[in-house]
Amino acid sequence: QDSNHAYEFGVHCRNIIDQWVGIPVRIGIGPTKTLAKIASHLAKKKIGGTGVVCLNNSSHIVGALKNLPINEIWGIGRNLSRRLNAIHVYSSYELMKMDTRLIRKKFSVVLERTVRELRGEQCLSVQNAQEPKKQIIVSRSFRGQTSGLNQLQPLISNFAVRAGEKLRQEGQKCSQVSVLIATSPFSKQDQYRGFNSIQFSSPVNDTRSILAGAMRALQDCFKQGYAYSKAGVLLSQFSHPTVMQKSLFDDLHGRIEQKQDENLMRCIDSMNAEKLQVYYASQLPRQLLPMNKKMMSPKYTTNWLDLPTAN
Repeated sequence: QDSNHAYEFGVHCRNIIDQWVGIPVRIGIGPTKTLAKIASHLAKKKIGGTGVVCLNNSSHIVGALKNLPINEIWGIGRNLSRRLNAIHVYSSYELMKMDTRLIRKKFSVVLERTVRELRGEQCLSVQNAQEPKKQIIVSRSFRGQTSGLNQLQPLISNFAVRAGEKLRQEGQKCSQVSVLIATSPFSKQDQYRGFNSIQFSSPVNDTRSILAGAMRALQDCFKQGYAYSKAGVLLSQFSHPTVMQKSLFDDLHGRIEQKQDENLMRCIDSMNAEKLQVYYASQLPRQLLPMNKKMMSPKYTTNWLDLPTAN
């Protein structure tokens, strides 16, 4: 009865998504995360039907695993498949029947968890809340090559502003900003990769402080005479915005002047969200950015101008 209810719920979810969004999806249901992913894989391979596969019944699970190669299991790659084939394990059912102590001894505890999941034991929990980020990086490649510091500064400013927006969206503050610049690895000219970090005396999420740190880091890692084709800004060492760990030595080692005004940042973010673009003086307007976007995917679901045209 529970199996039938789960299957009917899956069909209901698929129909709602198809009706509201218009995107066909496949739904897999199972007692563990690994079995649910296997069910989803089978639903994609199955032609016709409802697009929903439920593996709540033991006989259905055994039947599915007997016909499923081990390289189709979530978390088992090509190299691990070869090692398992070397000991005559080819199907998912054969893997499920292996001794977990042998699996742990010859392979890893991760594979042991996979085997237990195939048997219906929950070892991998479903994460409902997304883990907070530990780093934020904004980087781009350029259409051409840039050799001057004056040309790189507005680009780094744009990256720093975007990184600051992402940081505030995450609800965090950073204690370190880093800048990377690099020449093209395919160029026959001299190669150089520059990277430098600036430490803040206390965590910030104010774009003005991030900009000041990024400009200082760029000046320290920039070298004249190279044709740069890529640059980026990295924010790290995050902390919660309510936690403030200040330094006793703010005036030493040439610390940059830090600014922190959350009300101002909130106001600027809200204006930018309404398409009233607010630029900092050191930025380069978006339409003048020398970015290489030839391989960028069209925004079929969010931009009318990117919709495909049928003749």
